Amino acid sequence: MKYALSTPAAEPTKEHLRLLLVVDSLDFGGAERHVVDLAIALRQRGHEVTVACSVAGELSGRPQESGIPVRGLLGRMVKRRFSLALTRKLRKLIKGEGFDLVHAHVYASATAAAVATLGQEVPLVITEHSEGSWRTWPPRQMSSWVYRRAKHVVAFSSPIRRLLLEEFGVLPQRVIVIPSTVTPNSGSTPVESPSLTDEWREGPLVGVVAQLKCEKGLRLFLEAAARVSPLLPNVRFLVVGDGPLRGELEALAEHLGLGGRVRFLGFRSDAGRSSDSWTRWWFPR
Repeated sequence: MKYALSTPAAEPTKEHLRLLLVVDSLDFGGAERHVVDLAIALRQRGHEVTVACSVAGELSGRPQESGIPVRGLLGRMVKRRFSLALTRKLRKLIKGEGFDLVHAHVYASATAAAVATLGQEVPLVITEHSEGSWRTWPPRQMSSWVYRRAKHVVAFSSPIRRLLLEEFGVLPQRVIVIPSTVTPNSGSTPVESPSLTDEWREGPLVGVVAQLKCEKGLRLFLEAAARVSPLLPNVRFLVVGDGPLRGELEALAEHLGLGGRVRFLGFRSDAGRSSDSWTRWWFPR
């Protein structure tokens, strides 16, 4: 059985498969965007793809426009925990549709998929998107079991691969590193850029693109910016993304004296633009 996990430049597989991609949701996020891009790329290669999640989200439109069904199985979000309800719905879907492979992303979906495929012949692939620093002992034990259940584990980076090998004991031959990428979204409508003064059009620009949540380290970014600012008076900082910590981070920026030096741009649908293109767009000549 062949499954196209390689880059777009690789030779496409000749075998057409029925594939199920499982993710917690299709809300805005890096893992969710990756699943959407992967689903569309596999569909373009002739595979029959379905995306299943605990609840759909804002990113559901692109796969549906490409003819990819999005199955919201619960209507409520399951995140960072094992859900028996999601597992039951997922198992019913897998048994009813006869998929050739199940590919799960993110903890809640990976655990549900690992249990849902027990006793079934369908192989399971897991993509590990992060080092999962949030995991306490119980979810670490669950993750260890999930990795052993999977036929292959895809790691987004070499540090994640090292974690899988050294801390979870995954066999090296079952781990493959495929770095995270973002494909251009030609169908997106750019979000209107905030007005920027002439002061922002000159000098170095330092930015971070991430969801505004604890594990992304945005506090460290702002603290570093506060240290750099006195040394480089003309440097400016951009935070691209949104999330539950936005208000707290904006308050921290003010507290650190960065009020006029940092801009929070919120979520952008065109985060895949090259830095050069972004610079020309934000700061038109």
